[in-house]
Amino acid sequence: MESVGKADNKIYKGGIRHSRVVLSLVIGFVLGSVTTWIALGSTAFSPTILIDSPELLGDATMTASTSLEYVIVEDQLAGDRVLIKEIALTDSGWAVVHEDAGGVPGNALGAQRFDKGVHSGTIHLLRNTEADQGYYILLYQDNGDRKFDLETAILITDAEAIPIKSTFQVIRIDRKIN
Repeated sequence: MESVGKADNKIYKGGIRHSRVVLSLVIGFVLGSVTTWIALGSTAFSPTILIDSPELLGDATMTASTSLEYVIVEDQLAGDRVLIKEIALTDSGWAVVHEDAGGVPGNALGAQRFDKGVHSGTIHLLRNTEADQGYYILLYQDNGDRKFDLETAILITDAEAIPIKSTFQVIRIDRKIN
């Protein structure tokens, strides 16, 4: 019985040693994570959306910062509608297509209401977009009447009061018909 006790004692000591190693690894991991978090700043892991670089989105461009609301649209062909790749709203709102008037949003060409959440969709226009022209999509609050009125509409902005918007170009595809 004494030999069994010695064997049990050796297993028990090995278990303690193993537990200490695992505990040391866990403590090291936690300390490393906290140190990294402090070194990078506490906002390093925040859910902030900050995309101002077209390279990040391919052909889509988007400007949004510290807001959970955004719109993504890609360059597209001329036509009577604009395809929204993705729109996110914290409350129901409107996506409105505007002409580019020298680098600022111009005339509104069409509007589509979207419910709270993340969606894709289509905005039907009052007149067609034109090839080689730029356009904006701006987001507006819905006042509850489910009707869009540009005169009373309120833009959705980020924390710095910058309107949430996306820009796109209407591309030309020249085709030869044989």
